[in-house]
Amino acid sequence: MKTMQKTMSALLAVLLLVSAVTGCKAKEKTYEEDGFSITMSEGFTKKDLASVTYYYESTDSLLTVLKEEFTLLESVGITKDSTLDEYIAAVEANNQTEFSAAKDGSNGNYKYFTYTNTANGKDFFYLGAIFKGSDAFWMCTFACELSKQDKFESQFLSWADSIVID
Repeated sequence: MKTMQKTMSALLAVLLLVSAVTGCKAKEKTYEEDGFSITMSEGFTKKDLASVTYYYESTDSLLTVLKEEFTLLESVGITKDSTLDEYIAAVEANNQTEFSAAKDGSNGNYKYFTYTNTANGKDFFYLGAIFKGSDAFWMCTFACELSKQDKFESQFLSWADSIVID
């Protein structure tokens, strides 16, 4: 998970350095994958990233989706009976990163936390939304430059509200 954070930070830094920000309000689109769907602005491109289940990027933000099956988490004490808070605590300890206190998503389907990180000399804002499915925890992490937190934080929460986990 620590490697994923560094990879995401580096990818976002490169993405933001070479992309122009348009500032136009984009139309929404539902992105669907096996066991997962989300409605976000058009303009996100799905790409492959070995450390996550799904990865989407746009010109000024990104989303990584990591599905962690209960059977694989048992070695760290997380089971199908674990709560979202227990999973978040395990992720925080593993990443050695201090998250904000976890809050309930507005629709009650997830919990979320925020944190910041610096990569390649740039500061980034992250919002992690955690869901519990029938066979796994799903960690959906949105990211943008820290200077754009005010623009994106409420948008990230709106997008998280649209997530459906099978």
